[in-house]
Amino acid sequence: MYLKIGDTDVSGYINEDSYVCRRESVYSGGFVNIYGEKVQTRTGERIEIEAELTDVTDADARALQAAVSGGGAQTVFMAPSEMTAYLSCERLDMSIERDREGLCWTVRIKMSGYVRDGL
Repeated sequence: MYLKIGDTDVSGYINEDSYVCRRESVYSGGFVNIYGEKVQTRTGERIEIEAELTDVTDADARALQAAVSGGGAQTVFMAPSEMTAYLSCERLDMSIERDREGLCWTVRIKMSGYVRDGL
């Protein structure tokens, strides 16, 4: 399982039962050919990632928040092979916890975007 958002590798924090990567093909509007069949060209994929990260260090939580503060980030993820795309951050929920070593965070994140074919 691999997930890197911006420069922050959060792979070690992923609750594996919570990781979801949805991939959906996106097609052009298309046209109807002379045989009456609708012809469409696949232009890419819509990607949606959801994950819960647990026991995130304070430093990594701050870095993750900074990475998506502009609305999204370059993201490397498993889908099931490794892919890279700029994904928009749709949701970032962070709650603080305390453990023996100090502060840690639970982070729920949802990101989505579009990956063009051939790029």
